[in-house]
Amino acid sequence: MRPKDISSGKKLFKPICITCHTPGGQGPDLSRHELKYGRSDAALFRTIFDGIPNSGMPGLYESEDTVWQVVAYVRSQLPSKENQAPKQDQNEQVRLGWKQEARYSVMECTPIVAHGVMYIVTLFSRVQALDAATGKVIWTFDPFKDDQFHGLKRGITYWENGDQKRIYYVGGPRLHCLDAKTGKPISTFGSDGSVELAKGYDRQVTYSSYNSPAVIYKNVIILGSSYYSAGEPKMRAGIERKPPPGDIVAYDIDTGKRAWIFHTIPHPGELGYETWPPNAWETAYGANCWGGMTVDEKRGVVFAGTAAPYYDPPRHGKNLFADTVLALNAETGKLVWH
Repeated sequence: MRPKDISSGKKLFKPICITCHTPGGQGPDLSRHELKYGRSDAALFRTIFDGIPNSGMPGLYESEDTVWQVVAYVRSQLPSKENQAPKQDQNEQVRLGWKQEARYSVMECTPIVAHGVMYIVTLFSRVQALDAATGKVIWTFDPFKDDQFHGLKRGITYWENGDQKRIYYVGGPRLHCLDAKTGKPISTFGSDGSVELAKGYDRQVTYSSYNSPAVIYKNVIILGSSYYSAGEPKMRAGIERKPPPGDIVAYDIDTGKRAWIFHTIPHPGELGYETWPPNAWETAYGANCWGGMTVDEKRGVVFAGTAAPYYDPPRHGKNLFADTVLALNAETGKLVWH
């Protein structure tokens, strides 16, 4: 813990946190060395950053460095024997090969390793390529460059064909196509290497994102949608977002052009339209696949599970294809069964 980090953390802790973390406050009294949710540095970081659900403690959605400064200050308030995170027990046969800095360990990403390179997404939405043997950073791609939280991401999609090796990644409202060797955008995909997801729908949408890795079948990449990521503000720059419907959309992996779309909230004339209020497709949202999809390459089928629908007035009817398991033709998007 560097003294300047402790000092900076104290300046932020005092006006925001001290009212609760004192005798009689809503949270643990740190003056009595009570630390309920932060036995490791990573756990303490997560608690401060995300807050505690169903309690009076909100999350502190600041930059990574800022949150780690608060962690340093909180640690400094504990007795010397407690101000270090407890070491994990390890089997004598296991030895630590390498590790990333702790600030990059709090994430929901599942790493992918290909040809000796590990690809991850950090907490602040940066894609990184690491030497899988040493942990050395090979390249970093930051779609935002603002050091702000843009929602939790669960990973990237890796694709290769011969000498071509690519990373597909949804950063905020755009699907990015990167050269897996350099991390540079592939300019022939979409507009200078990315496509805006909100433009892939058949109605006006101001924002769409996707937290889970997309899936690929032959020459198309298939995505669901997420309208708000965990902890992500519903407004940015004073603009209220118009959430997307839960439509599943496929794009050409080379050009970024839309290949097909499946309306999870059916349009007039489509199967299931009568299970919604009239013209619900124009305003309703939800019925989205946010948790990832699976492709059966042998049968050419993509499987997706959708969430609940949202619209006003309160929903009624069966609302196909919300709360549904879908099997779609992965090449055309046509419904196989539900």
